[in-house]
Amino acid sequence: MPWIVLSLIIITGGCSAVPRTFTPAEPIPSDAFSHRLVSRVLEAHVRD
Repeated sequence: MPWIVLSLIIITGGCSAVPRTFTPAEPIPSDAFSHRLVSRVLEAHVRD
């Protein structure tokens, strides 16, 4: 039972450390973003 309480405390602490918002310093303009580019990068680097 104590390990459950300890696990919950660790998980709660980790979740509270995650920022709620994200604002990049230099965002990519929406017209310059391509889902095809992202798809190609994923296909090139992710293996099953």
